[in-house]
Amino acid sequence: MPISNNKPRDHHYIPVFYLKQWAGPNRKVIEYSRKHGKFLKKPVGPKGTGFQTDLYAFPELPPDMAQHIEDVFLRYADNAASDALNKHLSGDQNWTAELRSAWSRFIVSLLLRHPDVMADLRVATMKSWERAGPNSQRRYEQTKEPHHPATFDEYIAAVDPLIPMKVSMNAIILAIDNVQIGTQINGMFWGLVDISNGPHRFLTSDRPLQYAFMREPRGFMSLPISPTKLFIASNNNEGISNLRRLKPQEVARQVNIWSVARARRFVIAHDDSQQTFIEKHIGTKMEPSPLFPSILK
Repeated sequence: MPISNNKPRDHHYIPVFYLKQWAGPNRKVIEYSRKHGKFLKKPVGPKGTGFQTDLYAFPELPPDMAQHIEDVFLRYADNAASDALNKHLSGDQNWTAELRSAWSRFIVSLLLRHPDVMADLRVATMKSWERAGPNSQRRYEQTKEPHHPATFDEYIAAVDPLIPMKVSMNAIILAIDNVQIGTQINGMFWGLVDISNGPHRFLTSDRPLQYAFMREPRGFMSLPISPTKLFIASNNNEGISNLRRLKPQEVARQVNIWSVARARRFVIAHDDSQQTFIEKHIGTKMEPSPLFPSILK
C-alpha cells in the first residue's frame, strides 16, 4: 500500500531541534563520517542529517496510519522535548511535570529510535505477537461463540488482518514512552556542566547518550546539548558536583571520546577544530549488534 505523499518521510532519529545547537553562522553543522574506508567531512543543514527515509513507517497500514509514529507520536514528543531543551539552555529551573517527562522521554528515544535499533524492535514486536499465539488461542476458545472461526488467527484475519501491524506499532511507541524508565530519570538529580571557559567544545553523534550503573547510587546519564553545555542526570547530587570540579578540557575529552567512538553513522561538530581527534576515534568503540539483544529473545 503506498504511503501518502502528504506525510513526512525523512524521519530524524537525531532531531533537528537538537542538532541545530551545533550550527555555525552559516546555519550548518559539520558532519563527519567514515564510509567504505574513507573519512568524510561535509557542511550540512541540521535537517540534512540524522534521518532515514520512512524509518518509522508501517507501509502495510492505510496511508492515514502508516506514518503515525513520525507524524503524530514523535511530532508531539519532539516538540515537547524542544521546549525542555530550551529550558535547559536558558538556565530556567522551574520544571513542570510535563516538561520533565518530555525530556526523560527524549533521553530514552535517543537510545531506541536509531535505525539499528528500530530494525530489531520491528522483529521483536512481531515475535512477541507470535509467542502470544498459544495463550491467545486458549483464551479465545474459552469465549468464542459457535459462529466464530475455529482459531484465533482466523478470527483476527476476519475482523482486521492489520491488527498484528497495529500492535507492533503501538509496542514501539510504548517502548520509547517507557513509563518505568521515564519515572526513574524523572527522579534523578539533574544539572548542567558548562565548558565555555575551556579550550574545546562538545561534539555529538548518532549515539551521544552516556549512561552507566543506573540501578546503583553512583548511576548517571549525560548528554551534550550544545557545544558548551552538558546535561547530567545522577542518582546522587554529589556526582554532578564532582563533574563540575573537573577542568573543562577534561570533561570535553571524556564526553567526546564517548560520543565519537560509539558513533555508528556520523559525528557532528560546530567547527573543524577537532577534525584530527574525530578521525582518530570515530566508530572505534561501537556497541556490538544487536544493540539491545534482550529485546530479541
